[in-house]
Amino acid sequence: MVVRDYLADDAEAARRLEAGERVYTNSENALAWILERVDNPVLTDAIRLFKDKAAMREKLAALNPGLFYATVSREELDAVNVADLPLPVVLKPSVGFCSMGVYVIGEPDDWAEAVSDIARREEGWHARYPDSVVGGETYIIEGFIAGTEYAFDWMDGKTNGNLDLDVLKAKMKDYAQMDCSVSPYTDDTGKAYDNYQLIMMDYLTYGE
Repeated sequence: MVVRDYLADDAEAARRLEAGERVYTNSENALAWILERVDNPVLTDAIRLFKDKAAMREKLAALNPGLFYATVSREELDAVNVADLPLPVVLKPSVGFCSMGVYVIGEPDDWAEAVSDIARREEGWHARYPDSVVGGETYIIEGFIAGTEYAFDWMDGKTNGNLDLDVLKAKMKDYAQMDCSVSPYTDDTGKAYDNYQLIMMDYLTYGE
């Protein structure tokens, strides 16, 4: 049997994604390429929704109708009247990554400090990442929710029982002090998918 490396060119990659083939990437930087070249609204609309915090907040608004949120342009940040905000709030780019540009505003003076910090750092953010990963045009302001934040990762694929998740759990504990639990995925009908794993990591607690 002959095994060779194969790298699809741009045209073939776009064609296969437009045909509905799955895509896996280890970096969000690849999203810009997909959005620019692939005509597959199911895929591209999902990418935009999941990357745009303002759009996602609008989509999920009915789940927590009392949660304050608003969007402002980058140019409007200096003009925001902090007295009108139900502090504490969180300020963050509508499109972001790795907590860049995320600030908890607990006191009125925190706002000016956050905007000043954005002005100092934003050029570096945009030099490192495309706009599809870290945007700078729109910011979202939303109510602060105290509690524990849970991160859920989806291990998607046929592992044939060979996926050693104990290594993942040990590494997460040692490296990031994160407790990680793993369970087979079961849908709303009770059907279990043994080849898929739902990985839950409890990693940050706020305001308690």
